[in-house]
Amino acid sequence: MEGMRIVKGGKLIKTEWHYDEEAESGEYKEVDITDHGIRYLFDGCTIADDVILRDIFLFLNNNIDLYDAVLGNWTREYVALGLAAPIKPHVYAQEGVEYLELKFTPEVQKNLVDSPSETLIGTCFPNLDAVGWELRTDLDHGYGNVYKTGERVPWSVLGFKVEELMEVPVKLSDEMPITYIDYTDKTNKKNWWKEVANYKNPQYTLGQILHGIMWELSWHGNPTSREDFKNELKSRVDDIKEKESGNKTT
Repeated sequence: MEGMRIVKGGKLIKTEWHYDEEAESGEYKEVDITDHGIRYLFDGCTIADDVILRDIFLFLNNNIDLYDAVLGNWTREYVALGLAAPIKPHVYAQEGVEYLELKFTPEVQKNLVDSPSETLIGTCFPNLDAVGWELRTDLDHGYGNVYKTGERVPWSVLGFKVEELMEVPVKLSDEMPITYIDYTDKTNKKNWWKEVANYKNPQYTLGQILHGIMWELSWHGNPTSREDFKNELKSRVDDIKEKESGNKTT
């Protein structure tokens, strides 16, 4: 079957139909197009099951000047930082990430300021979510959030150093939920946000995959700014937890 996919080792493979006129027969052949990946940014693409974030970075690093120029988002800096990280086993951790998932989550937003009455957003590139492992024991995450055994914690990518995510598998979601958000309905606060459709097996392009990853990783700027913000956020959370703990004991 024809198609294009990112595979282990940071390679981009295209499967094409080749017909031999003399033999009057044809067959599918795999072609390594890694060196020319920039030409295929707008073509449909999938990700092999065993691909991890390190493989994505290896692919980008193959033509880092071009991808840094096209993708922006400090691609060069993040790729260098990630590839310099030592390889570590990817094992279960209660507060760890089992896999990273790219997922389109379009929204129809009603009556935003300076916008038409309804605006569809979120179709340019997918989000990158950090999906936790199936919990082996309950996890009390504070603020009344208790995750039960067998559940998965929906982590934020920002909560982890890029170096900590390098051996984590990267997957494409096979769902595309569409939500409707009505900011104008003041009387129906409980139902102002609702899912109105969920389409299966959306297509991703190579460019959307790469941009979605780099956009999310660089959400708060370059690697230094990102780490500073993460530490500041963690400090605030720790302060709140400490206050909550003090209130419970008084």
